[in-house]
Amino acid sequence: MSLQVVVKSASNLPAADRGGTSDPYVKVTYAGKIEKTKKKEKELNPTWDENFEFPVKAPVPGDAKLLVRIYDWNKIMTDKLIGQVDVSLKDVKRQGYKVDTQYPLIDGHGQPSNAKIALTIVYNDPEGNKADEAGGDEGDAGADAEGDEAGAEGEEAGAGGDGATPARRKAKASKAAKQAAEKRQKRDEMLKKFPDKPLDFQVRFHIIEARKLESSVQPIDPITTVYVGDESRHTRVLQDTDRPFWDETFFFEVKMKPSEVFDLVSKQEVCHSRTLRKDSLVGSFQFDLGMIYLEDGHAIVHKWLLLTDPNDAASGPKGYLKVSVMVLGPGDEPIRLPKVVMDDKCDIESNLLRPSGVQLQPATLTVKVFKCEEVPRMDVGFFQGLKSLFSRKKEDVDLVDPYVEIFFAGKKVKTKVIDENSNPEFWQKLNLGVKVPSMCDRIRVRIVDRDKGFGAINQDDVVGTSYIPVSQISAPGEDGFLPLFGPCFVNLYGAPRAFDVTDEYDY
Repeated sequence: MSLQVVVKSASNLPAADRGGTSDPYVKVTYAGKIEKTKKKEKELNPTWDENFEFPVKAPVPGDAKLLVRIYDWNKIMTDKLIGQVDVSLKDVKRQGYKVDTQYPLIDGHGQPSNAKIALTIVYNDPEGNKADEAGGDEGDAGADAEGDEAGAEGEEAGAGGDGATPARRKAKASKAAKQAAEKRQKRDEMLKKFPDKPLDFQVRFHIIEARKLESSVQPIDPITTVYVGDESRHTRVLQDTDRPFWDETFFFEVKMKPSEVFDLVSKQEVCHSRTLRKDSLVGSFQFDLGMIYLEDGHAIVHKWLLLTDPNDAASGPKGYLKVSVMVLGPGDEPIRLPKVVMDDKCDIESNLLRPSGVQLQPATLTVKVFKCEEVPRMDVGFFQGLKSLFSRKKEDVDLVDPYVEIFFAGKKVKTKVIDENSNPEFWQKLNLGVKVPSMCDRIRVRIVDRDKGFGAINQDDVVGTSYIPVSQISAPGEDGFLPLFGPCFVNLYGAPRAFDVTDEYDY
């Protein structure tokens, strides 16, 4: 199945340049995939006659839309939106249906204009149309939180593969269709609560940080631009980093009908800032505001957005952007956002929003833990008597009960505990279910001393920690390789010893 779109021509486009002309090109978006025509220099009535094909994995849903945007190309400044139209595809469900017409455009400010665009749209379904009213993608970008359940705490915590049998694919498609239908029903019920007239809405963006930004230029000077309709806000430029931390908040005031606000598209772009030339795009993400308003508290909090190249979504992730977004209507109270902490303790992969059509592959990270040597004791002399009460021997015992924790992408697994042994041997294999490519770059390994006490005494002590950078034990691309390391010893650092002056031995 496929959806074919021919961008033929446009007429009466507004002049965006000082010379009374424009350099227009067209972006066509369906189900997260974006196609772009060539630009026509100094032309207000351009002709393109360019053909694009959008693969369709399921029958086109009745509420699907083809998003058409016309931009004026600029060499230095950001390209300016000069015309737009959303084409409803509810009649395209019939096999072989073809529409060939001109569509009126609204301008970059959302106002009617005299401009028009001529399109030909053809829906081809070689197996016949079996469309279901439910299903499909909603909005410009899916809000699929993709990730595995946290790994088991025991010896084996592997993740199963992504089932590719026809039965499982059918069940997955049915579940997605049901979720989309429920989302549309929730959206319709929410809109009924508002009068059908322009109302005041506020959109709040908290741009927190980005990670693993990919660019042909290294090092990069990242900057994030947030668009809501025709308005935009920019973060400050940070120098020479692919892991910028901004922690900046922006406010947008919108006065529209609620149905228009729900369909209003917001786009987030991360670019490499260049002083004398146009900024180089690293990756972008976009969604409609209705998706945010339907969330609990009308907000998404500390979510990671998977950035992609809008002109080549199949090229994979270009980086990750962490944001909080809130959409407030009349009478809505803002929720309290949690404090921003720069750490790797959250389950990033299950807290990730990805564009429709962009898939992450399931994988298993396997870590074999062999043995440890010279693990220091962590308990103060005061607790020596208490700990000896729980030990098997009364004399000459090692006051350490070590186990090893492996932490990656917000998931944790650990070995068994070896009692009273400063040179433990584990010989265990630990598995972590992950999604690749992963935005996380470090595998944390640490040794922990288990306390056998009770109440406040029962607090395990971290003996030492080490980090294994994934980027140094793997390589991306066709000629790259998956993470591979060892076997070898890893030095662990950083744990303070909890001894005091009453200790029997002076270390």
